[in-house]
Amino acid sequence: MMKTIPIALLLSAFLLTPAFSEPAPKDEPKVIKNDAGQAIEYQGVLTAKQKRSKQLAEHRVIARYKGSPYQVCRGCTGKCPERCGASGEYATFKVTQYLHYQKPGEYGDDKLKEFRIQISDFHKKETGDKLINSVIKGLKKGDLVVLEEKHLYGEYMPGVFGPVRPLMLLKKITKEEAKALIAKEVGAAEAK
Repeated sequence: MMKTIPIALLLSAFLLTPAFSEPAPKDEPKVIKNDAGQAIEYQGVLTAKQKRSKQLAEHRVIARYKGSPYQVCRGCTGKCPERCGASGEYATFKVTQYLHYQKPGEYGDDKLKEFRIQISDFHKKETGDKLINSVIKGLKKGDLVVLEEKHLYGEYMPGVFGPVRPLMLLKKITKEEAKALIAKEVGAAEAK
């Protein structure tokens, strides 16, 4: 007599084989470290919602790290300054050279002289992306970086639309690397 195997059992065995059950690799932000294990580069990726957002501007700059001063919000809400989220330490980068700037419409950010990234809250507790913060912690005042940020407009929470500015690249560079990037940009501009 021949035994029959239920179709559900066959189907589950088929779906659970490694070739079909492994999730597809996802793009995720990552940090690159040097030989000493210090984080020197952050590479960001857009979330699914950000990929569907409208791009308002794109910045790629060489900037100098000025430090991470503490700032107290002087707003006029009942949550200021302790619970509003705007008080804390801000990593500050002064733009020395634009490598790329794109503003396809009228609503994007104009070229900036400075970029700021909040890294702690009112109580100096770490906030924001830990991967980005790991690169910032390894910087000293005066260090040069390449910084890339997108200015997008779209849904950032269910049913809530507004601007977002994801950081796509933060990389510590040497003076020689900065000169090479500037020369490459000048060469590309002349070729157009």
